Amino acid sequence: GEKPLRPNRTYWRQGVYLIWSPEAYCLVDSAVLDNKPQSILKITVPCCRKGFILLGQIVDHIDSLLEEWFPGLLETDISGEGGTLLKKYALYSFEDDQECQQILLDDLLDIAEEGDFLTCPTDRSNKISISRVAPDLVLVDLPRNIMLDINHLKLEQTPDFLLGDGGFASVYGATYKCREVAVKIFNKHVSQMHLHRLLRQELAVLSYLHHPSLVSLLAADFRPRMLVMELAPKGSLDLLLNLEKDHLNRTLQHRIALHVADGLRYLHSSMIIYRDMKPHNVLLFSLNPNSAIIAKIADYGIAQYCCRMGIKSSEGTPGFRAPEVAKGNVIYNHQADVYSFGLLLYDMITNGERISIGMKFPNDFDEMAVQGTLPDPVKDFNCSPWPGIQTLINDCLKQNPDDRPTASQVYDTLNSVELLCLKRRMIVPSNLTADCMVATNSICRKPRVWIGSGKRDKAQLSCLELDTDVPAVVNIEDNRILCLALVCVIGEEVNWVVAGTQSGHLWIVNTENVKSVHQLRKMSDSITCLFCTHHSKHSNEEHFLFVGTADGKLAIFKDTTVKYEDGAPLKVVDIGDISTPLICLSVSSTSEQVVFWASCGTKIVSLSSDFAVQKVIDTKTRSLKQQKYYSDGNIITMIIDKYIYLAKKDSHVVELWDKKSYKMSASIDCASILKNDTYSARVKALHLQKATCLWIGTGGGDILLLDLSTHQPILVIDKCCHSIRSMVTAQIEKGHLRTVMLILGNFYKDYDENNKQQSGLQSQLFVWDMNLPYEIQNLKKHTDMRREIIDKMRTGSLE
Repeated sequence: GEKPLRPNRTYWRQGVYLIWSPEAYCLVDSAVLDNKPQSILKITVPCCRKGFILLGQIVDHIDSLLEEWFPGLLETDISGEGGTLLKKYALYSFEDDQECQQILLDDLLDIAEEGDFLTCPTDRSNKISISRVAPDLVLVDLPRNIMLDINHLKLEQTPDFLLGDGGFASVYGATYKCREVAVKIFNKHVSQMHLHRLLRQELAVLSYLHHPSLVSLLAADFRPRMLVMELAPKGSLDLLLNLEKDHLNRTLQHRIALHVADGLRYLHSSMIIYRDMKPHNVLLFSLNPNSAIIAKIADYGIAQYCCRMGIKSSEGTPGFRAPEVAKGNVIYNHQADVYSFGLLLYDMITNGERISIGMKFPNDFDEMAVQGTLPDPVKDFNCSPWPGIQTLINDCLKQNPDDRPTASQVYDTLNSVELLCLKRRMIVPSNLTADCMVATNSICRKPRVWIGSGKRDKAQLSCLELDTDVPAVVNIEDNRILCLALVCVIGEEVNWVVAGTQSGHLWIVNTENVKSVHQLRKMSDSITCLFCTHHSKHSNEEHFLFVGTADGKLAIFKDTTVKYEDGAPLKVVDIGDISTPLICLSVSSTSEQVVFWASCGTKIVSLSSDFAVQKVIDTKTRSLKQQKYYSDGNIITMIIDKYIYLAKKDSHVVELWDKKSYKMSASIDCASILKNDTYSARVKALHLQKATCLWIGTGGGDILLLDLSTHQPILVIDKCCHSIRSMVTAQIEKGHLRTVMLILGNFYKDYDENNKQQSGLQSQLFVWDMNLPYEIQNLKKHTDMRREIIDKMRTGSLE
């Protein structure tokens, strides 16, 4: 195609003249015909291909303005000659030097139904092609490549091939140029002009707008009026919701929503308001979430050009409309589509339950949609929580259109892996600040997480069921709970949660009966860390509970000891002292040996299987003082893998230490990654996802995922909460075993804008899909594939 040029523009009170070149210009101005005083608008273009295109676009635009803003002019003229109050004429002459005659477009349309020429009544041999008089009537203004080649169309208008039937058109399955297609044939109607407008309205979108989220037009014809479009092999979304909802997993729901939002933002960027967003008008081309083409928007019968002022005709389907559209006689804009998109999202995650109920109670159906008083998807329809989508639905369904996101913002929200992978957000049922947590494992009967909270004179242990949100709280008369561990005794059905407090007590809670609480032998100082060894069910190895204290002692208990009141440790090992508390405990194993690890102050200590100190690595050495990120704080979090990953108190750096050379091999500066101040970037929690990535939680509430080999960020989740406290994994069994990442964080419930003060610290649990790193790659690959298709469509090279 030619490079688009801006026209030279001249305008005055009663007209406008645009010129691109001698064969591309248009004049729209007032005129007087036959000395009649009526208001007349005259459109003049050159009689050539470019003139035809300009005329078609101007006429379509004026027609849409009339329908939206002056519908009374299109009503029947009872007092006059019949027809509409507004008369439309085409001017023509059989000879160049002849004075122009005029013919009503309705009459010309009737003639065009029968043939291609307008014949001179006095000389039957004198003819003029209708395509030169009113090119838009016979569609010759459209791109040549979409004009139907009837010889290549195999169509049978029988019930066997009927795909859908509406008031103005029927859709049949057919074959065009050896390709399966859908053919929309406009039914004979009282007003041929009305059918012509419906056809032109769809063509205004289909013939000029090309996008992978819009159904492609393959051909169009005037006799009979028909559109040949690509066929959606998987049918429409409403059929999927009705018949095959088992196919609609979360990833597929996300991709359908993403594709529809992509199409909607493209329409809006082209100044088109769609006005009929509903599951029936979303066609499915694949149910494979990895496919580049999954969902497309179809049926543009009431789509309309929308200027900045907006439009006001009350179009759309009851139950799927925005409140401002349903009211009628109110000016609205593209944001009405966003409301309807919110309803589409709602219907998708609830498997169309609202639509099923609406069939029985049609009046309530529209009222509930307009008022936004829809049943809660999770509570009323038993849907799995999906925080990102639930928030987006609520935003789209805001009553005030200005409060809704734009279609482009909706797309950006959907095009984020965070929305896809955040499975739920749960408020911790405690009014005390949470410090630690432990999750049940696959041995346990129910997926639960236990959270420790407290203050100087009170401790609370909260239990949340990850499947049901059912909470339980155990109040303990003690100081803060600083750490937790889960003890699973092989061969027994009961599991135990161990809570270590600031006062040195070890509280034991039965996971099946939270009222069953007792204590082990009191330790010499605050319990700073707990760790329980876990082997397979068939392992003969002994299991131990390790207890670290603030005065540097390590107590080792047999796992079965937790069943008994005042149970005593097998052994107590002095590793540090009052100035070097034992903070972290971990284990690494090879085929040859099991090594226990502890951090004590600034030192990393390895212990043999009989708990004797093997090696001490001092992370505070004179040689490291020269390094940029040197920190002499105590180690607060540590994980063991190929390397030892650790972070120190108030430090924004993760240090990597080699287990063999006992030297620091690398460091990761979170402040530079976040481009944030060092205080907000201080590291609070670490978790290593085997052979995949390192999760880092910061004091500023950010979550970083880093590639293990390059240490480069895969994803940064900004301001998840006020501060991250802990990270652990858990296994949720619902159909099949799935691992999730649990992140415990605190946030302020209240924020005083005037005084810039925060109050009411509340703890919250975030449940993330552990597939997050893979979904990042999948979503990027998916959007890259679609971008390539869009680029090809833009350049016209797509076949």
